[in-house]
Amino acid sequence: MVVTGLEFVQNAEKAVSKLLKKIKKFGIRSSDPEITIQNIVANGDLHTLINLNKAVLLMEYVMYEPEVFPGLIYNMKDPRAVFLLFSTGKFVCTGIKKEEILERAILKLKREINNMDVTSEKIIEDEFELTFL
Repeated sequence: MVVTGLEFVQNAEKAVSKLLKKIKKFGIRSSDPEITIQNIVANGDLHTLINLNKAVLLMEYVMYEPEVFPGLIYNMKDPRAVFLLFSTGKFVCTGIKKEEILERAILKLKREINNMDVTSEKIIEDEFELTFL
């Protein structure tokens, strides 16, 4: 079974348990499932404008075609993650299985962007807000 749309990783067990109770009402029996996180999708805001035209020239593993898609696609190698980065400073991150790795990836993204001088103002590196999708 695939469960999507949870706001927090910790809610996975509760969601699966609720679903199994509903299925049981229909006479379908199931053993306790093994729950594994396959992908976390989160969005956030860096709270600064980003010059994507400059960023695409300075960053590695990026693709930016504004006539096709308004965001820069960044394939981070370590930790492994994919970011959709927008000029408003907003981003979507996917391809991660653990929240700790997500935090590491975001902090690395912020450091890289700060070091490249592609923002309207410096990003506070240890601060970010996330929403899990």
